[in-house]
Amino acid sequence: MGLLCKVQSREVVQLLDVLLNHISISEGICVCIEDESKRDVVQFIRSGLRAVHLSLVLLGAENMPVEVYREDFIDRIVHFIKFQATHNLLPISVTSNNQPGQISAGMEQGQTSNSSASTIKDKRRQKKSKTTTKHVSWGGAVEGASFSRNAFTVDHILSAILVELANLVFVVHVSDAAALRMSSLGFSLLLLNDTDFLQAKAIEVIVSVFTQYPGHRREILDNILVMILKLPQPEHGSRRYKLLDDDSHSLHIMNALFMRCIQASVTFDSVKTPCFSHVKAKRLEENRTVECESAFHWSHYFWKQLLKSWHTARLQEVDVKAVIQNTVTDLLVTLNMPEWPESSLILLSLCTQLLSSSGLHSMEMRQRETAVEIIGQIAMRVKRDANDCECDVLSRLIADTDDYHKLFDMAGVAKAADIAMRDADHARSKAGALTRSSHEIVTDNMLVLETIILQYVFFTSLHTCFPGQREPAAFTFLLALLTREDECRGVGFRSQSNGPGGTRASYREIRSLVQTRFSSGATYERSIIPRSFAIRIFRVLRRQQPLAQQLDILVSRIVKSFNDPAISVRAAAVRAIDGMVSVDPQILILDDVRMAIKRSITDNGTLVRSATIELVGNYVTRHPQRADEYYAVILERISDVGVSVRRRVVQILHGLLHEKPNHIDQVQILRFLAFRILDDDPGVQELVVCIFRELWFLPPLIRGGGDMNLRFLVVLNNWWMFCGIYFFE
Repeated sequence: MGLLCKVQSREVVQLLDVLLNHISISEGICVCIEDESKRDVVQFIRSGLRAVHLSLVLLGAENMPVEVYREDFIDRIVHFIKFQATHNLLPISVTSNNQPGQISAGMEQGQTSNSSASTIKDKRRQKKSKTTTKHVSWGGAVEGASFSRNAFTVDHILSAILVELANLVFVVHVSDAAALRMSSLGFSLLLLNDTDFLQAKAIEVIVSVFTQYPGHRREILDNILVMILKLPQPEHGSRRYKLLDDDSHSLHIMNALFMRCIQASVTFDSVKTPCFSHVKAKRLEENRTVECESAFHWSHYFWKQLLKSWHTARLQEVDVKAVIQNTVTDLLVTLNMPEWPESSLILLSLCTQLLSSSGLHSMEMRQRETAVEIIGQIAMRVKRDANDCECDVLSRLIADTDDYHKLFDMAGVAKAADIAMRDADHARSKAGALTRSSHEIVTDNMLVLETIILQYVFFTSLHTCFPGQREPAAFTFLLALLTREDECRGVGFRSQSNGPGGTRASYREIRSLVQTRFSSGATYERSIIPRSFAIRIFRVLRRQQPLAQQLDILVSRIVKSFNDPAISVRAAAVRAIDGMVSVDPQILILDDVRMAIKRSITDNGTLVRSATIELVGNYVTRHPQRADEYYAVILERISDVGVSVRRRVVQILHGLLHEKPNHIDQVQILRFLAFRILDDDPGVQELVVCIFRELWFLPPLIRGGGDMNLRFLVVLNNWWMFCGIYFFE
């Protein structure tokens, strides 16, 4: 395409007119699976699609004259793409009983509505085209191989067209109406089934419009909210966004779109921006993009609108709780992935909303319960990652430079580490960081780790970068995120951590070095590290970010929910603490948590007591050496009015007989269990009978010396006569 700069604009326009004629031949042709005539019509559809692709390549070429950009031509291309996708590609992925008219009607009903006049005109244009639609069939539709080959060809060409269309948004500044029609096209394609690759390219179109047209960001997010509530929660393999180099995980297509939009909203400039902790944050206008402020703004907007739709969605039988949990699950999947650095920020934004009147302080009980469950889920994951970092040798040896080099050698990333060390040293010298402080070794090594991750994100995310983009959006987001943490260093909760390893000036130099290395054509394979090692490094770096630093706040707010007036909310708080205790038993050492557990064990709600005894039972089962702390509480609950509580207590005591055979109150445990044969619930009675049947008639499971086994047999003999009376009665 470099020769196009030598072609006159008049000749380029003539070439586009010729391509438009080819497109016109394919307009209005609609596939009908039942019709087996005119099989050669597939050639017309392919010809029209290839003409569209070539037209977009011409329009997206560099240094094209302004005369070739005609908005009516671009609108016609967008309409043609939508028609081909909804009428000719969709019948391939559905059963042969569906008629094309029914399919297209369903697609139009499923599309999100735009308030602009341009969208209304676009819909009217679609209705006019339906009146002259010609229904024909695919060539070789009866034969399965030929049918699938045609479907693959159309899907492949449409995907290539969407890539060029997304690139066109970065090259040409189209009108707002045209930009809205492009985003509407992307959302229409997201409604298709079994077209994961095509939908991934449709996301690129929507993200490009979101990036280049800040004034339309609110409308795009509104469409995402509408579709994420409308579309059913996907099963495995349905509407999934495949992750790079990770076949074991995938995201819901709408969640991936939302995350990509937040990632694309961030910029990284050389001008210092004030931190939220120093000045009062002002409300951002819709067209402002100031580094991480824009990401926070639109994340807050998304979660606030989603939580606000709780009441209206319930009237429409939409489960908002399932939608939020599905989104949180996808965010937690990508939390430690370097190419998705926005996950931590989005989760932090969600926690902010859940700690406000939209969550824990909501007037609706179910909304407070959901807030507690989600906060507990996030806190449990953050705590697990913190424990994994403490066990990781990378985190323990970060302050020792000698062992640091040995670690890189053992991991097989010595070459990438050498490049990162040179870049980090160069960035520090250019930024004027010549003086050294007491924690300089730690920050130096942190900057090396950050440089390694920045190089990894840049070179592994190039496939998402369009020719009109300077750098991948994930790379820009990570730079802005690190810079923000540096400028807020030592403020509030950040005073307890060392913060990032660099400054704005050093990150700007690293950015320049990485871009120069790529633009010069130098080989960059040596700077790529294995994905598993990149995830380990990014997990260590994420400990310096706000979400990990504010874990104590999340735990304390969950503990306060133990005093909520609703029983279900208090039970949810107990279950949240149980999840965190399963990851880190040290949570129960906290005075507030321990006192809250002791209060909830005597709560007036059976659901709360059952959840609490479940927590205690899980804790005692995993750590039998600490059973004495809660032994009296467990025995007290064996006569609880709640059947679920009594059943769980019996199970816990049975476990103690196996795990702690030398317990001094073993006889007391057997006595309490024996009296439960008189329990009102048949389930509890059957459980106790099974326990004693196991102890009497199976080989002794209690291990120890001969005296202990003899004592155990004596105890069982004494209880045989006592229990046998009630059996025979």
